[in-house]
Amino acid sequence: MNKILSLFLIMLVTACSNSPQGIAPVNVMLMIQDDSADALPYTHQSTHRLVNAVANDLTTAGVNVYDDKIGSLDDFGDTSRSKAALIDMARSYPGAKIDYVVVLSAEAAVNSTNYTTKISSRVLGQIIATYSGRVVGSVSASGDRVNKGDGCERTCINNGIGDSLSSAAGEVAAQILSALPVSGTQGNTVRRTPAPMVMDYTLQFDGFSQDEMNAIEDYLRLFSGYEEMRYTRSSHRYTEIWYQSAISESKLLRNLKRMLNELDTSATVNYAGNIATVKKISQRGKSTKFDLDGWE
Repeated sequence: MNKILSLFLIMLVTACSNSPQGIAPVNVMLMIQDDSADALPYTHQSTHRLVNAVANDLTTAGVNVYDDKIGSLDDFGDTSRSKAALIDMARSYPGAKIDYVVVLSAEAAVNSTNYTTKISSRVLGQIIATYSGRVVGSVSASGDRVNKGDGCERTCINNGIGDSLSSAAGEVAAQILSALPVSGTQGNTVRRTPAPMVMDYTLQFDGFSQDEMNAIEDYLRLFSGYEEMRYTRSSHRYTEIWYQSAISESKLLRNLKRMLNELDTSATVNYAGNIATVKKISQRGKSTKFDLDGWE
């Protein structure tokens, strides 16, 4: 029953990806977290089977899937595969910009009696926006219970765990897909391009007074795609803002430079990993004229 339900869910979401409501093409990295006492290790054959099965379903639905076989966690100072270390790995992946990290933890239970061996499993996890760390969804799925004979030993048990976890892959994939951004429709025409993805940016302003920041806030709210923002750090002439918007990176940089020009402020603007750094160089003293119209 569990397998039939999971198959129905993944078919439903996949069908939607070919209809007016589809999964936007995003880059997702599947990762196994095994730093808890009950978690199966990353190297276990059953976790590989789980990841491969989930990746296949996500790829079928139009998601760009990457795995974490990109190097040793020694490079990140953490060999336990903790969530923080896994996210650092995804942020450092050189092959593509990873939009979301799916951190999965697999557990199994084996109950042996004189006449049978019962094997069950479950998968827990989170879908996390890579650069902001924001949790956008969760995963909780149970695999089918697998019955083996009374002589089931190590290889037999490992195969049973893999069978159980693989049966949960469809439901895991469906839950992941439900948390990812979707495209929409316009009239009766299917939009083949993705809907704008809301992103979490960090804006760092170095060398600006509070009065200048008040003016900058007015501009930031005018940029297209703006959702919300809040101060995450503020000290003498340094401000850091969490900025949520559907604006593209290139348009954000253009708008920041235009804003500085209208404020008659010289500054450098750098961007890396969803972090825009604006460092003031100098400001000459002519009066500022605000132009609050015509922003992208």
